[in-house]
Amino acid sequence: MPPQNRSPGSSAGFTLVEILVVVVILGITAGIVVPYALNTSSMQATAAARTLVSDLQYAQNVAVTTQSDVWVVFRVVHSWYELRNASGRLIHPITKKEYYVCYLGHPVFDKVRILDTTFTNDILGFDSLGTPYQGGSITLGAGNQSFRVDVATATGMVTVTELTGS
Repeated sequence: MPPQNRSPGSSAGFTLVEILVVVVILGITAGIVVPYALNTSSMQATAAARTLVSDLQYAQNVAVTTQSDVWVVFRVVHSWYELRNASGRLIHPITKKEYYVCYLGHPVFDKVRILDTTFTNDILGFDSLGTPYQGGSITLGAGNQSFRVDVATATGMVTVTELTGS
């Protein structure tokens, strides 16, 4: 089939309608994605709650595997916690450093704060069976987002409840 003839002034390209459709699609996408990308407080609070849950479960597992008491010590005023046993701070299995998490100035969780704990003296202890000495909760927050991490008295089961946010 022979090539089609074009008029001398025409050139290949996009029409105005095609360009407008692309701009509208990009605008809609940006309207959906940007608020999530800018709300780092919410993401930090969610990630901190998940990390705290895994740290509490780790402390419980260490108590069972070593057959010794393990404590999670919280300092609400300074927004930090540490995992300890009778010998001192535990060693983090990944970083190989002392198990200490401070939210103030943290590279990932800098907007997160420990708002409250309900444990006596802000200390949660697990015995050699992984049972907590007392149940209670820790409340974390960042921006308008906050979570309560609960530890059940008899079982040590850890659950998370979203308190505020979107």
